[in-house]
Amino acid sequence: MKRFLTAYFTSEALPRFAAGLTLFLLVFHSFEPRVSDLALMIVVPLVFWNKRWLVNPWMWLFLGVLGIYSVFSAYIDTDNHKWLNMYWIWVLVIVLFQKNLKDQKLILHFNARFFLVASMGFSVFWKIKSQDFLSSSFMEYTFLSDDRFESLLSWIGIEEQVYREWYKLTGTFSFENGFQQEFYVPRKVAILSILTTWAVLVGEGLIALFYAIRRGWADICGHITLIGFIIFTYLIAPVIGFGTILTILGLVVLLSWDYKKSSFSSLRKLLLYGYFMCFVALAIYDYLF
Repeated sequence: MKRFLTAYFTSEALPRFAAGLTLFLLVFHSFEPRVSDLALMIVVPLVFWNKRWLVNPWMWLFLGVLGIYSVFSAYIDTDNHKWLNMYWIWVLVIVLFQKNLKDQKLILHFNARFFLVASMGFSVFWKIKSQDFLSSSFMEYTFLSDDRFESLLSWIGIEEQVYREWYKLTGTFSFENGFQQEFYVPRKVAILSILTTWAVLVGEGLIALFYAIRRGWADICGHITLIGFIIFTYLIAPVIGFGTILTILGLVVLLSWDYKKSSFSSLRKLLLYGYFMCFVALAIYDYLF
């Protein structure tokens, strides 16, 4: 494990490492059009054939153009994290066209931090503006209408035949003026929705705040909060692609920060193990859900 960390989890290997993790993300959580799968069937063998393809800027430029096509071809239905994936690919394009390692690290660090602050910050902003979210009725509707949560509902004692009926009822339901006015919500689901609503708001707000401060102690708090957020939030809300891109961004911030000049450098290895646990947890969630 020590040799593995030395070889890949170093700032010198950061551009290659970031590219490798991003390719991993695209393989398992690619864009929706089938042409994306076809492109990856070409790209991945090339990388295995010659590792230099992994940091070839022209290959990433091709994937970036494909990303633009993918998100705009299904503009309305494209998930938020697919847009974030596309933006991050273009960051890699810019990075890999740079020859200086210092410039590559600066670009990676700035953009990874920016996307963490922006994605979490704007997420909190729009959630606070939504009365349906603050009242927890949005989470109630989501839990009862999205089949990704059927395992969670079964864990809290909701029988399958019950929530299957809810899926039928909510299939044509228009979310207006809150969910509670239309359907009865079991007490267990209501409590879970309240806890989830405020845990998400607090977690996202702290992550945005800590990474925006740009101090050693704040970064450490940000990493710890982000790791906890990924492991526990995506157990309840299994949006695995979003969890994976957040893990990559957190790792890039950690590896591109010069902790040798910081009193917190001894925590770096523990945080690396924490992000590794995020990948393991997300893989398990992906299998279960």
